[in-house]
Amino acid sequence: MSEVNAAMGLCNLTKMDIILKSRKDATNWYFEKLKKEEHISFPKLRKGTDYNYAYFPIIFKSESQLLKVVESLKKKEIIPRRYFYPSLNTLGFAKKQAMPVSESIASRVLCLPLFYGITRNEVDLIAGIIKKALK
Repeated sequence: MSEVNAAMGLCNLTKMDIILKSRKDATNWYFEKLKKEEHISFPKLRKGTDYNYAYFPIIFKSESQLLKVVESLKKKEIIPRRYFYPSLNTLGFAKKQAMPVSESIASRVLCLPLFYGITRNEVDLIAGIIKKALK
């Protein structure tokens, strides 16, 4: 980490409570808007996990559904991320070994925009686009 990055991190430490609350609120809004979607599931957190709200991943039933949602969001200039794609076992530096669960989930997981200050209206818009794309 550079000195500039360290200084920025130290400045943000004093605001961590409000930053985490904002991200937690957004996570809860997303979940409330998307929990009834039959084509989406959510990762399960282990009991006792102290979650940091760095990402809001959703898992689709198929990669084609994920790609359709990504295209719909991009048309509105909303850029989700496939943070966990591709499965690490498929990369050139890794020893080739089949990992069907990892490969399946990696192809179907999408992280929705989540940042300090995201509004309920922005979450509603994103969730609405996702729901429409899945119909």
